[in-house]
Amino acid sequence: MPHITTFPAATLEQLHAFHTPLHVNAVLKWCGKIERSMDELDRIATDPRATAGNLSVGEPLFRALSTRRDTLLQYSSLDIDGDTTIMRYTREAALHAAGAACAAVDAVMTGACANAFCAVRPPGHHAEPHKAMGFCFFNNIGVAAMHAIAGHGVRRVAIVDFDVHHGNGTDTKARTPDMAHRLLYISTHQKPPCFPNSGHAIRNSSNVCNVEMDAATSSSAFRSKFRTEVEPTLRAFAPNLLLISAGFDAHRDDPMANVNLMADDFYWVTSRLVWIASAVCQGRIVSVLEGGYHLRALADSAEAHIRALTEVVPVLNHENEQDQIVSIESDLCDSVQVLSISDHPPSLRVTLSSLQGKSKKLKSVAVLLSGSADAQWTQLCVAAKTKLNMKKTQKLRTKRGAVVESADALLTLHNDVVLYMS
Repeated sequence: MPHITTFPAATLEQLHAFHTPLHVNAVLKWCGKIERSMDELDRIATDPRATAGNLSVGEPLFRALSTRRDTLLQYSSLDIDGDTTIMRYTREAALHAAGAACAAVDAVMTGACANAFCAVRPPGHHAEPHKAMGFCFFNNIGVAAMHAIAGHGVRRVAIVDFDVHHGNGTDTKARTPDMAHRLLYISTHQKPPCFPNSGHAIRNSSNVCNVEMDAATSSSAFRSKFRTEVEPTLRAFAPNLLLISAGFDAHRDDPMANVNLMADDFYWVTSRLVWIASAVCQGRIVSVLEGGYHLRALADSAEAHIRALTEVVPVLNHENEQDQIVSIESDLCDSVQVLSISDHPPSLRVTLSSLQGKSKKLKSVAVLLSGSADAQWTQLCVAAKTKLNMKKTQKLRTKRGAVVESADALLTLHNDVVLYMS
């Protein structure tokens, strides 16, 4: 069934800013042919003269309608490649997907929205300037980037792509000479052999940063690479607008690759990007959905991503670097202490729990950890020692008994995890 949307379709001018006119015209031409074929098939299906067994109109006409139907069925779809098929509503979906991304840029750049997430299909980052491929017809994020540059005069646009597959189409556009100082493309993806078998780090340039991940990459390894390779590159470029190719197929349950991320990792990476954007481009972010093929994992990951985008980001105060400690009372605990550092992005919410005194009464401390992994570990140790009197012989454990005893171990935890002293 056709999808009804209030967002406008992308214009030819917007599409041509990223794609060649030949590619755009070819996609629209074949979409039109398939739409006309399907419309005529609908008419034949309701024509009583084409009903099997109804020969009252004459056998020649009946056979002519049957032959015409068989011919039209050959144009009910068109396979561009093994993954990419044009069907009846492809034109509508593809044009509105790219159009929604452009509309989101308009909303963010004019201040109507702080940031935006476009839940669109089909995805776009595999679409090359000159061809469709990999489920993608038009490069939604690329079209949005060009719209920001051409339509809003944005000087520097950064695209961070954490889809598990390399965004070859976006990469190609970033390498064009006129984009050298205008467009930064950063991709974290599973290294080949993995579709589309591109994105080799050895081919990185001044404005293209491909971060390859091995198969079975863990949360901690992903986060480490993101902190050490992605964040410095993004901060150095200092974009005026941050775009996100938000693919969630790096989730461990997704069947299309082999990386072991969880929904919490997408919350974490989005939070990092939100804080960087707040520092370099007034928080302006447009995120566009890419991959994600396990429905439950996709739903959980997208929810985590949106939650991070919509959380309130405080104005960074670099003049006051003192730790801020806010105490609140809880009906469930003796006391709860929330610790945060004003000039670092919050990365992890942890609750420490311990049985205190002879009565073994439960006491808990909620800690909002910020800054680098080492800084987070220091904050956690200080909170455990000062608030719960943790001894050197005691350890912190998860509900399942896993020991947490280093900064690296924090990278494997999810938000709102409870750690027990033992």
